[in-house]
Amino acid sequence: MDKDLQLDYRSFRDIRIVDISGRLDDRTTPKACSALDELIEGGYRTILLQCSKLDYINSEGLRLFLASQKKMRVNGGSLHLSCLQPQVMKILKIAGFDTIFRFYERENDALEWLSNRSSSQ
Repeated sequence: MDKDLQLDYRSFRDIRIVDISGRLDDRTTPKACSALDELIEGGYRTILLQCSKLDYINSEGLRLFLASQKKMRVNGGSLHLSCLQPQVMKILKIAGFDTIFRFYERENDALEWLSNRSSSQ
């Protein structure tokens, strides 16, 4: 990955967690898009982007989140965001993404909610 973007993967039950750090901008977003597309095509139905180290996002990053969510929903899945930095949260809210995504303040909150949701389905 680009030195300005780091993606690390781990799993919790049937949830794929992507720790994303650095910047999502015109230069780094294509690599993140390829990585998320690979997960989606690999059959993951619940992806949690853990964004505690995501320092910056521009319109390309916003498009990535939106396009990935659409792809997830087509497959009956969903994309979720946790641990957003204040500056990233502000941009997402201005763009209206709080009506499209579920935001979690802490990763544990997300994992608990997502685990309960998947076990009740």
